[in-house]
Parts: sequence; C-alpha cells; structure tokens
Amino acid sequence: MSEEPVNKPAELTDEDIEHAAGGNGITVINCVQCPACGHFYSFTSRGDETPATPPCPNCKYG
Repeated sequence: MSEEPVNKPAELTDEDIEHAAGGNGITVINCVQCPACGHFYSFTSRGDETPATPPCPNCKYG
C-alpha cells in the first residue's frame, strides 16, 4: 500500500497568488528606519504606488 498524502498540497498559479495578494499589481515590502529611535520596521504597499510611511510602532515620535 502506498503512503501518498490524503490531502496533496495545492499548486498555485501566478493568477492565484495575485488574487490572494489583493488582485491588481505587485505587493511590495518596504523597510524603513525611524529617524527618532533608530528602529527598523516594515510595511507593505502596492507596487504601483508611492506609499506614505506609517508611524514607527516602537516609539511615540513616528
């Protein structure tokens, strides 16, 4: 008797990944350093936009 898994992993297409990521465009992970405390943090944005940097989650200065 073979031991194949009952639930095989799904094979995702590029379209599946794009749909899961929000539909249109590419999701970009941005990494910034807070000028006040030096903490590095990341946030995501769409590949076709220039994002506004969110406040630093480590300090109250943002």
